[in-house]
Amino acid sequence: SGAMTVKKGVWPRETNWSRLKLQTQIMSSERMKYMYSKVGGDDGEIHLQQEILIKARRKKVMFKVYVSILMVLSGTINTLATRWADTISAKGTNPKAEHLFIHPYVQTLAMFVGEASCLVVFQIIYYYHKLIKNDVSRFGAQKFSVFIFVIPAFCDVLGTSTMYVGLNLTQASSFQMLRGSVIIFTALFSVAFFGSKLQVFHWVGILTVVIGLVVVGVGDVLESSQTGDHFSVLTGDLLIVGSQIIAAIQMIVEQRFVQGYNIPPLQGVGWEGIFGFTIVGVSLIPMYFIPWHLPSGLRFWQDHTRFEDAID
Repeated sequence: SGAMTVKKGVWPRETNWSRLKLQTQIMSSERMKYMYSKVGGDDGEIHLQQEILIKARRKKVMFKVYVSILMVLSGTINTLATRWADTISAKGTNPKAEHLFIHPYVQTLAMFVGEASCLVVFQIIYYYHKLIKNDVSRFGAQKFSVFIFVIPAFCDVLGTSTMYVGLNLTQASSFQMLRGSVIIFTALFSVAFFGSKLQVFHWVGILTVVIGLVVVGVGDVLESSQTGDHFSVLTGDLLIVGSQIIAAIQMIVEQRFVQGYNIPPLQGVGWEGIFGFTIVGVSLIPMYFIPWHLPSGLRFWQDHTRFEDAID
């Protein structure tokens, strides 16, 4: 099944030559002899090429499935860990003895520490291939300005911090599901700015996400109306959806300005983390002196009102 037509000496445009070379090496000599003996000559070579292409594409599909599952699991763990931190009470530097850890901007800073660490991992891998294997072709030309990551990093700072503020106002389960709205905005922006053509199944998927978001929003409002906290919950939901609009803008910017440089993912995430950490770290200084905080109806603990008390 899945047989494809391959003309002699002609390979599909999207063929990854290094992957095919590896697949060819894996094929045993006995298997190649079998193909030639059963089919013979050039026809045997064509069938062998077909088999290699089919296996390569199947592996590519499975890799995408594994990555998708890993993203869902890691994203869920991230949400639960962040929410868990918000429920911890401790004595900090604020005059109040015991108070909750509600520091969305410090949590954003911690996220960028994780992203920046990817650059360290990349450098280790890069110099291993450079000094030991004497081959860095897999890392691209490495001819780009690191400042192309400033705008995506700024979008990431704004989107992530807004998202974490919204998490303090709503349920963790709603937070995780509302993050799926990024699919809608990314698709619409892609059509608007790049002229992308969406297929019917794309629109069906977007419609399904919209229905799911409406169900989550209505459920939150109905549940919170019983406790009298519906305004805070609705505000949190809207902030999360708004943060996904910013995340979609970030993806569009990255596709427009970053994608063409063939930058390894670890390196790109690392530089974005460096700039994001710098932006948030510098911003925490004026935030400490701004006399504002989240709504007091959220059992907010501050005696001294600060936009973000990083010292605490």
